[in-house]
Amino acid sequence: SRPRAAQPPVYRRQMVVGINLGSQAAVVASADGAILRNEDGGVRTSSIVAFTAAERKLGEAAGGSQAKDRVCSVPRLGLLKHSALADAAVARHWPFPRSEHASGLSQLAVPGFGDQSGVALLGALLGKLRSTSGASAGSPVALSLPPCAAAGASPEEAEASRRFAKAALADAAAVGGWGEVVALPTPAEAAGEALARKYPRGEAAVDTLVVDVGHSCAFVAAGRLHPPAKEGA
Repeated sequence: SRPRAAQPPVYRRQMVVGINLGSQAAVVASADGAILRNEDGGVRTSSIVAFTAAERKLGEAAGGSQAKDRVCSVPRLGLLKHSALADAAVARHWPFPRSEHASGLSQLAVPGFGDQSGVALLGALLGKLRSTSGASAGSPVALSLPPCAAAGASPEEAEASRRFAKAALADAAAVGGWGEVVALPTPAEAAGEALARKYPRGEAAVDTLVVDVGHSCAFVAAGRLHPPAKEGA
């Protein structure tokens, strides 16, 4: 019998929540681009986890805790290898002893809570963002992937760090109750996409320079915005 021709993949439209995950704060947007508020009515949620004698606090609830009880820059703890954090300035301010987890990430020894892995803490923060966004368990999500490579890293080392962080972020999203991670753009790629959607081009392509200035680092990328493809093209 004749072999069957391969069928083209079937794509379905999904309503996706988007999260810009920064080292100091995260911003959540709905599928239509509206910024979603946190429990205090603000548009940014601190990337902080804090521990008291009785409970673990996440996001804005952790912001008022004393510095000796809180862990800032949770995305860096959850995405960078333990070895890459050895000399990182942010790690020196974490108030708990740090060791290497079996995953290659760091874990913190928190009195009364045991060992807390980077993925578990980042997953808890992503779970808090899911709760405040109103998204149901298993909802698809798009997450911006912060820069993961150390300064001076070669292209090969940077790509290896990116692959490691992508896998860790997918694991953390699952811990937080999210479903499929449908996109993992860099902040610059996400900004370029937003520009293309908000300011559609005419007939000519336009070169742009995207500068993402964060609390801990800045990311610069060049991009070209093309006019939208015509129907049937």
